[in-house]
Amino acid sequence: MASHIRCLLIAGGLSVVAHAASAETYIGGSIGWSFDQNITSVKGDENTNYPDPPDPNTLPLLAGSRISDLRLEDSVNLGLKAGYFFDQAPALGIEGEFNFARPNFRRQLVTLTHPDFVNISPDGSDHVTEDQLPAHADKFMLALNAVLRYQGLKDLTPYIAGGPALFIFHVHGTGFSGIIPEFGIPGEPGPLLNETTVELGFDAKAGIEYNLGDNWAVGAEYRYEWTPISLDNFRSLSNASGHYHGSNVDLTIVKHF
Repeated sequence: MASHIRCLLIAGGLSVVAHAASAETYIGGSIGWSFDQNITSVKGDENTNYPDPPDPNTLPLLAGSRISDLRLEDSVNLGLKAGYFFDQAPALGIEGEFNFARPNFRRQLVTLTHPDFVNISPDGSDHVTEDQLPAHADKFMLALNAVLRYQGLKDLTPYIAGGPALFIFHVHGTGFSGIIPEFGIPGEPGPLLNETTVELGFDAKAGIEYNLGDNWAVGAEYRYEWTPISLDNFRSLSNASGHYHGSNVDLTIVKHF
């Protein structure tokens, strides 16, 4: 229910932007590059008997396991935006934005830590390091931003913006897991990944536009994104959660009316 309310709030904000009257309106598009994307502060419940149910006597569920940061792949991103600046305060505006990127999970070594690993790990340590296979991730972002611009330069208009953002992640791929190279453990096949999660975070950006005439402008901007992220199941990990961080650089084209 909370996710649906968030969607309605963002959709309502975008509707306000699209139907703004008595203001300087604009629409635009962007293409860019998403980079330095990762998920930090990851934790969850590790099933050491994956893909079978945990066995509390031999291979238990290790609730609250800590997981090392997950690196995500760089990606092309595409965006659309629409907004307006107020007649009474032309430096201030509001903007709705849609953005799409594919921050796929890299193949990487991931360390899981829990005090009870000492009872089951081959070397008696409190952690194991797995070779995690890649997974696909589609990221959709809907943002409602406040915008502040400076119009004191002839053809250049710098601006900053930021606000709440709704993030929709669709994660899918192989369920093969449990590969531990250090001990020669080859891993086990499991159910395919296929999960969608909706989260409320924020984005912040800074950019500059160059006036081409006839109310057209091109520009460049940097955008930072943050949101919590949670997945019911990610292979042997259930109730997984963490914090997504991402940076973006975009080229923009904008039409003002």
